[in-house]
Amino acid sequence: MLVEARRLYADYRHVGTVPRDLHRALSIKALEFIVVNGETKSGLTSRADWDSYFMQIAQVVASRATCDRKHVGALLVRDRIILSTGYNGSIRGMPHCDEVGHMMENGHCVATIHAEANAVLQAARNGVRIEGADLYTTASPCWPCFKMIANAGIKRIVYGEFYRDERIFEVARKIGILLVDLSPLPADAKHTA
Repeated sequence: MLVEARRLYADYRHVGTVPRDLHRALSIKALEFIVVNGETKSGLTSRADWDSYFMQIAQVVASRATCDRKHVGALLVRDRIILSTGYNGSIRGMPHCDEVGHMMENGHCVATIHAEANAVLQAARNGVRIEGADLYTTASPCWPCFKMIANAGIKRIVYGEFYRDERIFEVARKIGILLVDLSPLPADAKHTA
């Protein structure tokens, strides 16, 4: 069963999107395999898989966000090492929109820089190479952030909820960026690419 789940996961990697139920199934089956075959130490089954671990950190990063309309956090990770973090917030040195009000355009606050952009900018400020890294973000990237992420050389985006722009799925598939959806599975529907 574990071998079959891994084969399906590899097949989906080539398509460009791994459905969240397959991603979770692989993690669960891996834990079941380890436990069934007695290759575990006490408590291993409660240990978070890497994607869940980094997504939980992204959620903590999101708690620093300064736009009260949506708190988003992002991490850039390569080889299981955090390279940079970012959250949505105002331009450095400007007042926060949750303190002075929002600058609204087309129903969106444009006073903030998005979490993904801030993670990329933070890496650039510190001279950190991010090509080939994974991006963990609590919400899927908007179209402008997705284009920036693609040109920065990010190869994998793991997101915690879908956020407004379907174009990312088709383009990710065309250019070889893997999208992994970790959003909670609703009882009646799920988002698929």
